[in-house]
Amino acid sequence: MVEIPTILHSLHAVEIEPGEKGVTVRLGVKWINSKNTEIELCECLNGQHRIIGKAIITDLWYGPFFSLPARFIEKEHEISSRMYSGLMKSMQRAYGSKFKDDSLVVALEYEREVKTFNTYGGQYCSKCGLLAKNFPIEDWRDMPDKTCECK
Repeated sequence: MVEIPTILHSLHAVEIEPGEKGVTVRLGVKWINSKNTEIELCECLNGQHRIIGKAIITDLWYGPFFSLPARFIEKEHEISSRMYSGLMKSMQRAYGSKFKDDSLVVALEYEREVKTFNTYGGQYCSKCGLLAKNFPIEDWRDMPDKTCECK
């Protein structure tokens, strides 16, 4: 039996908010049996891996990239990839020259979890004083100065 992955790594910022649905496209079949799986979303930027929350995979599609339905492309979690040409560029950036328009891919639709620290009574940022929203409780506890990353 193939083990279903539980962490979804992204080489770019995830540009959908908690409660929204987004899509990511992956090369190969690693994620093909992942519908209804709860996953952690990880932004992997500048050599740093940061879990930004959880999600559940609500739908998926498998086939050659050139046949990817528009309904998946339009919900891509990277805004610049919400058109075929932008998604192709992103896939080639991630997978290199081996990625072609006939490559077999899995498109994963997922819904970000809304569970925030605010659900647990709320906490206020020590820098700006605003109620910290959209921070999964696990991330909030890991922040030593209890800030909302305001700059």
